[in-house]
Amino acid sequence: MIETEGWTVRKAAERLGVARTTLQRVLNCRAGVSPRMALALEAIGWSNAAFWARLQGQYDFAKVCREIEAAA
Repeated sequence: MIETEGWTVRKAAERLGVARTTLQRVLNCRAGVSPRMALALEAIGWSNAAFWARLQGQYDFAKVCREIEAAA
């Protein structure tokens, strides 16, 4: 989405009202989409907060399932 808007990470972070490092961590899968980030994404018109929360929940669930399977 950042690319389609023609924004840099810095510009997107400014639009979202978050630190550039915070957004960079989300983009690099080093941090999840928090409820606050989900609301910020909704505020700039990138779907709705519930979508982002569901997506994060599904990712977290799949990650734990993979970890359990690997440990078995």
